[in-house]
Amino acid sequence: MKSSVFIAARSAAWVLGVCASLSAHAVNSFDMATGRLSLDSVTAGGTTYNNVVVTVNTYALQSVAGGAPGATSFDPASNILTLGTVSFRGATYNNVRVRIDSYALTASTYSDCANNSALVSVGSTYQSVMQGTDQSVASTTTTVNRTSTYSGVSALEVQADTVILAGSYAGATTSAKSYMQVAASSINTLGNATTVSIPGQGTLVVSMAFSPAIQSPLDLALNASVSQSASVATTNSLTGSMTVTTSQTMTYQGMEVVSVPAGTFTACKVHSDTVTTSGNSSASASLTSWRIASGPYRGLVAKTLDHKTSVQSVATKLSLNGV
Repeated sequence: MKSSVFIAARSAAWVLGVCASLSAHAVNSFDMATGRLSLDSVTAGGTTYNNVVVTVNTYALQSVAGGAPGATSFDPASNILTLGTVSFRGATYNNVRVRIDSYALTASTYSDCANNSALVSVGSTYQSVMQGTDQSVASTTTTVNRTSTYSGVSALEVQADTVILAGSYAGATTSAKSYMQVAASSINTLGNATTVSIPGQGTLVVSMAFSPAIQSPLDLALNASVSQSASVATTNSLTGSMTVTTSQTMTYQGMEVVSVPAGTFTACKVHSDTVTTSGNSSASASLTSWRIASGPYRGLVAKTLDHKTSVQSVATKLSLNGV
């Protein structure tokens, strides 16, 4: 009985106030009022992340092993957080295992995921293979070709070549050249030209010029949204020219650990809603994406969810500049 009381008391102490260093070299804290757990560093999925902030909602103590303190790590498959060392009310516990049943990663701004200079450096190449719940598989290779001009202004030419490997449009290819300017707080797309080839159905060429440029923010704060509208001058090789209006709202929803076939990553969760209007008709899209926050694939997309079709796509292969 005394042992059970001691374990319960120790569990309550951790739940109410984990607030100590997790190793001799790291200081971590837990804010009881907000449920915010700040970790100096933690290893998850083979990658070490520094300065991780987690809002812990529900959790339960599993064990206190004692002995020499080990590393601080998190297993997203079982939701087990292993803390090398925890000090509380003058007592120190080593190798504490806690099951985190509900949590959310947070970060001050979206720049942790979006602002990777390698993705906008001339000569960079990155690839992703995405598999959807609709059995589709698409392989996209993106290359930052050169500094060029678009409508008389300097812009980066970025080319994305996609091949549909499986699904309804297997064999179809898309080659899209986008013209972008990199600003301090956003990447602005001036326009693009896309060629789509579908086996048995021919080739379609579409160009679009945006006025003003479409902005992709790099510094959205947590739960902040940005809305924008643009006029789009479109030229279609089949139907001719027309002008439409597009409106988009983008919201940064914080960070999550996601596990996909390509690996386990800390990722920024971003939701976007888009409405395109032409005359009296309109079309809408709603998409959530998870963009990798650190490591060799920082800035690449690990997962997407199309809310209109309910199709979820996950990365099965990622590479950036040969890695």
